[in-house]
Amino acid sequence: MNVLTEFICVKPSQGQNELSAAALGASFLAALNDVPLWSVERAITRFHRGDWPLSRQGERYDYRWCPPSADLRRIAYGEMLVVRHRAEQLERLAQAVPRDEFSEEHCARMRERLLELGRQLSSPLVGKDGSGGAAERRSVDGAHCGTRPKAQPGLKREGGCRRDGFAASRRNLHADRR
Repeated sequence: MNVLTEFICVKPSQGQNELSAAALGASFLAALNDVPLWSVERAITRFHRGDWPLSRQGERYDYRWCPPSADLRRIAYGEMLVVRHRAEQLERLAQAVPRDEFSEEHCARMRERLLELGRQLSSPLVGKDGSGGAAERRSVDGAHCGTRPKAQPGLKREGGCRRDGFAASRRNLHADRR
């Protein structure tokens, strides 16, 4: 509040009297109520130094007179954004994880372990007898690794059933019901 009062008193507006000074102060308070005080102070310091960018109309400010409250807000808000952006950069830097660098020996050991793992995974995990021991796989065994029961030679399928004693008795049972 004191910063704005001093600013308005030092840099009067054109045609200012006591009543217009109070109204100007109220307009500055309304324009800057959500901007941090430090950014307003920084904007005022830049104004006193003649360090403001061009106005929205592309003109240089006349530093002998008090600027409009909206312009002071725009510059103060910009100051706040600069600091906020810098804080975000520093936060990302603080959360950064250093890159792990590995020695050549370590990388060589890891490559060898990966090759060994590849060799282990290329053989089947279950043996033909279901023992869990890896066994050699032939192309005729297929992808089932010996776990699927093979058809018995000599038995042929008929109507989804095998021709054996059970299927024959079932057919006879159906024939008796008719």
